[in-house]
Amino acid sequence: LEKSESVNTELNKKISKKNILEDMEKSLEGFSGSVRAVLSATPAEIGNAKIYGPFARLVKVAKEYTVAIDTALSNAGQNIVVENEEDAKRAIEYLKNKKSGRATFLPVSTVKERTLDVSKIKDMKGYIDIASNLVETDKKYSAIKSSLLGAIVIADNIDNAALIAKAAK
Repeated sequence: LEKSESVNTELNKKISKKNILEDMEKSLEGFSGSVRAVLSATPAEIGNAKIYGPFARLVKVAKEYTVAIDTALSNAGQNIVVENEEDAKRAIEYLKNKKSGRATFLPVSTVKERTLDVSKIKDMKGYIDIASNLVETDKKYSAIKSSLLGAIVIADNIDNAALIAKAAK
């Protein structure tokens, strides 16, 4: 009976945590007011702009690299991915009209890839990989992934990162 109560208590804790996380997701917790405004708007309010979402929601990161990728992205994780420049203009106009602040938009149709030549550093102590290689996303966002993370090296610690940065110059 005690074991059953313990299992039920643990199950209830996990259900509660799941519900809290789902509520945070629905309320767009952690995103700026302008990002929340765009994501909460109806398509008609934004002139039927094709809004894919903030970049952070469009990538999958292995658990062991979450902190490194979050650090590499910084606020760029909140950049809103849209289909094209016209969609970005519609969303910007919406933000202006609602006086909801500013946001950065990344049109899939125009963002260019960025890459880093790692030939001098790939065999250095502590080198893990280029950040863009450590995340997964839909093919349509690959140029955006590369643009934001393609020139960032992930290392195993800050000391090795500093040495790698010096060698990469």
